[in-house]
Amino acid sequence: MSPSPALKQKVCLAALPPALDVELMAVLRELAVDVCSADQAGLAFCAAGDLDAVRRKHPGLPVIVVSQHSNVTEWLDALDGGAADYCSAPFELTHLGWILSSHQRPLARAAA
Repeated sequence: MSPSPALKQKVCLAALPPALDVELMAVLRELAVDVCSADQAGLAFCAAGDLDAVRRKHPGLPVIVVSQHSNVTEWLDALDGGAADYCSAPFELTHLGWILSSHQRPLARAAA
């Protein structure tokens, strides 16, 4: 999958377990997505247990909950808890690209 202008956004990885961090970073790098601090990001990725803390610290920042293994209960709890989306390893280019595209902020709003 080639990088798309829709994926030219900045994301942050908030306190992910090392294995998830490495795997997610590899796919984000392949998608040519910039990883930065939460203050500069338009989207955050975090583990389920960190969702509340990330949402409190960065209100208004869409948060994607990531997990080592797909778990329906965790997925539904994440969405009920305010997560913008949920995904689990193994991370696939197409799926992660779709998630990023669907949470892309319009350029006018991102520049404000």
